[in-house]
Amino acid sequence: MLGVGSALVAWPGHHQRHRRALAWVVAGATIYAALYTLALALSGAAPPLGALLMCPAAVASALAAFSVDDEVRAIPSSGAR
Repeated sequence: MLGVGSALVAWPGHHQRHRRALAWVVAGATIYAALYTLALALSGAAPPLGALLMCPAAVASALAAFSVDDEVRAIPSSGAR
C-alpha cells in the first residue's frame, strides 16, 4: 500500500486533490507503523533498532505530506494552473 500510494503521489499527471489525500494516507500509515514499532520496542517484544529507523521515516513522510499540502494550497481556487 505504501509503495503504490507513494508512486501515485509522485506521478506527475495525477490530480492535485487526490495527490494530497494520498500523501496523507501514506504519511498516516508510516506514522502508525512507527508508533507500533516504538510500542513493541518499549515493551521489549522487539529490538529498539526498528523504532530508531521508523521514527525518522515517519517524520520525513509527514514533512513530505505537509509540503504537498502547501503545494495544493498555492494553486488558485479558480483552477488556473
